[in-house]
Amino acid sequence: MIVRDATFEDYNGLLALGARMIAESKTRFPEIEPDRVRKQLELTLEHPNLMLCGVAEHEGLLIGMVTAFAGDYAFSTELRSACDLLFVTQDRRGLVAAKMLIDFYKDWSDDLGCRVSTMGISTGVHPERTGLLFERCGFYPVGPTFRRDV
Repeated sequence: MIVRDATFEDYNGLLALGARMIAESKTRFPEIEPDRVRKQLELTLEHPNLMLCGVAEHEGLLIGMVTAFAGDYAFSTELRSACDLLFVTQDRRGLVAAKMLIDFYKDWSDDLGCRVSTMGISTGVHPERTGLLFERCGFYPVGPTFRRDV
């Protein structure tokens, strides 16, 4: 298994991973907009110092992904990063894929000079187990995330 930066050739695989994530999620996600995914992938490839899209690949198939963004605070020029999506297919969970994707994100964030990196659980799937994984990877809880759907 390898973890690497996504490329344009990964577009269809990213769409498929996104569909699997949404189908499994316990929270509502909007429908995937293929043109938006393409545009986000283009922006990520054009601005690797602002956006990250990493993929985990096993035997030629995408089995996981991580996306993140970096920027400074509204009140300070200190750089921070936030992981907005981490997903590994059910058949590859509990193995090393998620840890490798998290490490990929951390390395990207560290290379940019981010002083703070955050991760969250947006799908509601196994939050306790996922939180323990985040802690084993060097993150600590700072409070729950609250959501409001309109």
